[in-house]
Amino acid sequence: KISKMKVLITLFMIGLVAFADDCETGCSKCDSPTDCQECEAGFYLKVKQEEGQDRGICVECPPKCVACSPVEGEEQSVTCKGCVPGYFIHAENDLCYKCEKHCKECNHKECFKCSLGYKLRNGKCVPFYKSGQLQQFPFHILS
Repeated sequence: KISKMKVLITLFMIGLVAFADDCETGCSKCDSPTDCQECEAGFYLKVKQEEGQDRGICVECPPKCVACSPVEGEEQSVTCKGCVPGYFIHAENDLCYKCEKHCKECNHKECFKCSLGYKLRNGKCVPFYKSGQLQQFPFHILS
């Protein structure tokens, strides 16, 4: 026989699980469906005042930012804290920009890691072979 208390606890727990799925897009933890406390990666928490109460909402970061935060005192400005691979944070505006072609890791001046089939030379990615001629690869690359 199941007690009324077990039924109530089970229903309460089911309600909590269902509630957790009702957070707004980008929100990983919320007090209510419209009040977020923590955001998922690629979003930042912004506090808005509605009807005299503070309400947390998650705002999507700019393109290619994996993490970002608002700029103090500037309502619409956001600074990227990290970029997806192949992109870098530009020092002038703290947004993510694409590395040069065939570059996997870089900053605004040079490349640090190249794509497969390219090698690093003076901060740029160049093909392993010279124009019109294939370069011999070491045996361990081919095996």
